[in-house]
Amino acid sequence: MLIYDKSTMLEFLWIDSFNFSRHFTNKKTVLCFFYDTKLIHNSQAKGFDFAVLIQNTDDIFLSNALGAKFLLFNDKKLAKFGAKAAEFYLFDSKTLLLVKKIKNLHKAYKIGLDGVIERNCIFNFKENKISQESLLISQSV
Repeated sequence: MLIYDKSTMLEFLWIDSFNFSRHFTNKKTVLCFFYDTKLIHNSQAKGFDFAVLIQNTDDIFLSNALGAKFLLFNDKKLAKFGAKAAEFYLFDSKTLLLVKKIKNLHKAYKIGLDGVIERNCIFNFKENKISQESLLISQSV
């Protein structure tokens, strides 16, 4: 199981636009955002890995097809669907559950995900950027 927290070597950065890129050159950073073809293409053109915060089932298939390194999930039901799709279609993208703290890892395992990522591990990630509908993850994970 993959576990990403503040101690991991990868850096995760939440972005809403690609304007920061003029001053940003660390290719070990994984750019995180909602599904957006412009951000995906810009990330690829600049050589960055990227992660997509999944909002619906279409995001799962499109993000994987366009080369997302990670699919990030807030919603357990959507995560379960994503994990099954990833296994059946042999996705290259890794599926991660967003959690507040690294505990109860068996729940992510039971869903069938590749791992978890702490929310505070994603620099510039703010809960208010996510719609209330997508924050269905329980506090116990």
